[in-house]
Amino acid sequence: MPQRTEDEPHSSSVHPGSAPEPVDAVCVGETMALLIPDGRRPDGPNGPDAPDGPDRPDSGTPSTDGPPAAPGTGPDSDDPGSPPRFHAEIGGAESNVAVHLARAGRSAAWLSALGDDPFGRLVRARLTAAGVHCVARTDHERTTGLYMKEPRPEGTRVRYWRRDSAASTLGRPDAAQAWRLRPRLVHTSGITAALSASTDGLVEELLDAAPPGTLRSFDVNYRPALHDARNADRLLDLARRADLVFCGLDEAQSLWGVTDPAGLRELLRGPDLLVVKQGAEGATAVRGDRSWFQAAPRVEVVEPVGAGDAFAAGFLDRFLDDAPMPDCLAEGARLAGVVLGLHGDIPPEPSSSHDTRSAHAPHDTRSARSAHSAHDAHGSRASHGARTAWETVSGPDLGA
Repeated sequence: MPQRTEDEPHSSSVHPGSAPEPVDAVCVGETMALLIPDGRRPDGPNGPDAPDGPDRPDSGTPSTDGPPAAPGTGPDSDDPGSPPRFHAEIGGAESNVAVHLARAGRSAAWLSALGDDPFGRLVRARLTAAGVHCVARTDHERTTGLYMKEPRPEGTRVRYWRRDSAASTLGRPDAAQAWRLRPRLVHTSGITAALSASTDGLVEELLDAAPPGTLRSFDVNYRPALHDARNADRLLDLARRADLVFCGLDEAQSLWGVTDPAGLRELLRGPDLLVVKQGAEGATAVRGDRSWFQAAPRVEVVEPVGAGDAFAAGFLDRFLDDAPMPDCLAEGARLAGVVLGLHGDIPPEPSSSHDTRSAHAPHDTRSARSAHSAHDAHGSRASHGARTAWETVSGPDLGA
């Protein structure tokens, strides 16, 4: 059985043996390392949550005969006859949501598993630097997932090496780590459910066994290259177990033949709240017999990657403040618009010219989160902000 260890302890804001302060959100799913050829930026989809196309290989299977070329080699370097050079980034649907929430001043954690390798250390370092608390097992026998962009004249191809990755070993017992953080919200997606039989079980556990008062958020995140025909019923089953579901109308049509938000609401009777993403048209939230619509912002699209995650994070940020539904939709649309106008899944640090918490943000308690405490959903007080002191959870050897 692969050997697994927990994270090294961080500084703690609680006494040994006491429960950690509640967090706003725990986002659960795989984050992979990304290799990007230096010298030019790909122009097309480039992430694990990017739209699939006919040129996308199976997300669970290596699409080349071997690993990607080492940095410093390939046709994209200065010498046309030499192999390409790469620089490394990271990408993952759930961790994107966690980063956006942390940038908004929320206490956000990301739960997963990483290999004991440079890519795993890169993922951990990047998310920690963004203010996200990493609760990730280290697997000494499996590797961190990896994907690579391959720019082409007709668009960017994405190649994956994720089969049997460390994150694919996540399973039902890992949910205990999420509950120890006492989250107000747990967020996961259909991508995580499709990685393996054990990760499917984990998603079901997160949706079925959440402590009372914990909001269960599920993004369908249908990917044709990752999900097969059998996944339509499973994704529907998982979505029905959640409290809040995000689903693209294009996804609903591909999976279940649904063509409008009302039809999707009729199909998804379990969730309290359904948020239907309608691409360039906008988004609709449906609760009971009420619905709200938000038009999409007018932006010049640089890359579509990560916009759906940004929308979910913006919506959840306002929803955790009990904001009116139009405000939740507006913040989701605003943050998605920011990401659509940038390369990559996550905007630069807020101190840059692309400050995601600009004057356009609704006037609420957001500006005070990093310096003050706010009441959480359990009636206790939880500190917010990227520099929150964390307790690293510990426990038995977990995994599938």
